[in-house]
Amino acid sequence: DNSMIWGYWQDDKVSCFTWVKSLFDIQGIPDYTTVVLLVDKEEIWSEWNTSAQSSFITHTLKSILRKRWITQDIEDCLINSMAISADVWAAIQPGFENIYDADNAWILWDGILIERYWSNAWKYSQNEANLKYTDYILQICDKNKISYQRWNIVSKTDSTLWWGGTISVYLARLWFETIDIWIPLIWMHSPYEITSPTDVYSLYKFLYHFLIS
Repeated sequence: DNSMIWGYWQDDKVSCFTWVKSLFDIQGIPDYTTVVLLVDKEEIWSEWNTSAQSSFITHTLKSILRKRWITQDIEDCLINSMAISADVWAAIQPGFENIYDADNAWILWDGILIERYWSNAWKYSQNEANLKYTDYILQICDKNKISYQRWNIVSKTDSTLWWGGTISVYLARLWFETIDIWIPLIWMHSPYEITSPTDVYSLYKFLYHFLIS
């Protein structure tokens, strides 16, 4: 009935697709330098020369500054930059509802997920967005009528499972203002992952307005 998208590797192809489409849909030249960076090896802690822990970001920005004869330090550019780490996260799984706290878990068709820091009990490899930047993100959603779900816990097993991470922590180390924005997904890491078209559109809409804001 077209109510869901069923396909492999939506983690993280759905984020890549929405990022690239939002960038290509910008009309004219943005007021600020706009970059969409797609990296791999996130599932193995970004330990690679093409991943978020590499020096690719700073090297590229330094090259841009040098070629444009700009003498500003790279650190000044980074500390005045904003970033979004886009990914997917587990929604309530049909058939396994008993492991979730239904009042505090995410669901399909309810919009993007905004996480200041995700609720892993170990709190490792974390970035925690400050309140001012979080408010800025919420204002983009409210102004453009983008549906979103606020930060919540993942499941009742949070305290016992060692969950994965995102690349936001590596962006934060470079001084970017960074926050995690996800969409809910079920059957994560299976041959056929499932998302909601409305959630995918909400992510695209948010990323587009973030890039032009």
